[in-house]
Amino acid sequence: MRQVILAIVKPSLPIVSCLFFISWLIVAFGQPAWCPQLCFISGICGFALIWLSVQRIEKGKSWWAAGWYFCVQLVQLSWLTSIEYQGYYILGVYVFLCACLGLQFGLLTRFFLHAEKPSLPRVLAAASLWTLMEWCRLFILCGFSWNPVGIALTDSLYFLQFASVLGIYGLTFWVILANGLLFRALAFGCRLRSLALWLGVVVLPCIYGYLALNSPLSNASAKLEPRSLSVGLVQTGLLPSQKVPLPGKSGDFIAPIDQWVRILSSLKAQNEKWDLIVFPEAVVPMRADFCVYPYDQVRSELQKIYGSDLASHAPPLKSPYAQVRYLQGAPVLCVSNAFLAQMIANMYGSEVVIGLDHYDPTSGNNYNSAFHFAPKMQKMQRYDKQVLLPLAEYLPFGWLKALTKRYGITEFFSHGSKPSVIGERFPFSISICYEETFPHLIRSGRVMGAELFINVTNDNYYPFSRLPEQHFSHARVRAVENGVYLLRSCNTGVTAAVDRFGRVVARLGDGRKESETLQGVLTVAIPRESHKTLYMFWGDAGIIGLAVSCFLAFLAFQKKTSRSSSAVDLNLKKMNL
Repeated sequence: MRQVILAIVKPSLPIVSCLFFISWLIVAFGQPAWCPQLCFISGICGFALIWLSVQRIEKGKSWWAAGWYFCVQLVQLSWLTSIEYQGYYILGVYVFLCACLGLQFGLLTRFFLHAEKPSLPRVLAAASLWTLMEWCRLFILCGFSWNPVGIALTDSLYFLQFASVLGIYGLTFWVILANGLLFRALAFGCRLRSLALWLGVVVLPCIYGYLALNSPLSNASAKLEPRSLSVGLVQTGLLPSQKVPLPGKSGDFIAPIDQWVRILSSLKAQNEKWDLIVFPEAVVPMRADFCVYPYDQVRSELQKIYGSDLASHAPPLKSPYAQVRYLQGAPVLCVSNAFLAQMIANMYGSEVVIGLDHYDPTSGNNYNSAFHFAPKMQKMQRYDKQVLLPLAEYLPFGWLKALTKRYGITEFFSHGSKPSVIGERFPFSISICYEETFPHLIRSGRVMGAELFINVTNDNYYPFSRLPEQHFSHARVRAVENGVYLLRSCNTGVTAAVDRFGRVVARLGDGRKESETLQGVLTVAIPRESHKTLYMFWGDAGIIGLAVSCFLAFLAFQKKTSRSSSAVDLNLKKMNL
């Protein structure tokens, strides 16, 4: 054992190469979506091993570290290589993102290994620097929120609870701090005091998580049996070429009215009564108020599915539900997606949340939206997506229009302006797809009074990749950060319910890749519970304030140390004179 420790502390060239590869293996695959068994190891020592490796390299330490992290991201962002619906341009985006993240880690390594022996203040400053770099990614261009290093710890329910204090970036700070302390302990003598400090940092969030999960608050739902909300989470299982006609895949397309028939048949097959039904993002093509389905055909299809005439449940046959249009020169009463959504709400006596496109005639803007319908309601409520994906949903630069047109993308959305809290039986806030990975955005709904999170998602442009699972890993953190239940409905992906401690209450399918294209309705009863957290109180300001304070304290420490060294040198010169 002693020989193993000495080999790590003072590695030879073969050991350096071995550490380089092992650290890459641990960190690259140590995520919940990849290899959960490696997550804890990645969190406590994966980065320490790469620093031990590059420390022995005389020149270009930061470039070796940058290349190492570039290769880490090639694995973690590999879902971007799914070109079936994106085209080859996405490969350029993939390499560019991996390179940018690699350069960031190279900069961190340059800072951390700048001193021959990193001091404790420098370790804290390194954790602070990386935390600030990850957080800043949220606000660069469209924002990049994937794969903060703290996500590795979210596979453990105990460590996950620490997110309720400082959020996901608090976990990131902890990971770099723990790895920095381990590197410091192993690289310079393997002293027991340094190892004890590292062990204390490792154990602390685990103790917190154990206490949180075994508190009366955590077990309250099982004992008190509060009123529950019966929810139906719809998953359509449709891929992009089935939802809309795409070049070269026209044979896959399913007509919108037939898509609705599939959805309604899934609802009828459950034979349930729900308080809330949630449909995915952009569940069917065309705008919410675009009246395109002949009313007589819709009425006939509904009668086939439900076995009776449901005209008594129909909303008023006027805008935005119905409109007379001329088809082949003859006037025909047509109804919209909003008509069908409102009719579902009326039939089931249920609130409905559904993702549909929206056009605002006043501003002329298109929005990727989620609508709320309540039984017999005459006015629908709407939330507009605030974080849009470049090229797919909005055009960051005009010169890119030729590229997007090549892939059939000619219309773009406008950004929504604000969060909203909706709901009659239970106040909830809605997020749409990628927004779920932005902690501050989700928290804003909680601060406004939401006691339930609903996410409507469309992960189907990267089918059979790691994206759905990575997306779901982020989702669980949002529930813990804010102390609320989370409901997710996907076209394809992970349709599930998560409790306020990050535990999966129910999930459609068994978690294998085939589950993401299942068609069905997940029925789940959730208690009307929520609790306040420290993260809800201070948001990202808590960890950002801590990181900035640690970094400024390090600069002050460096300045004081530099002055002391200069004074000593000056005294020595005088003595020599």
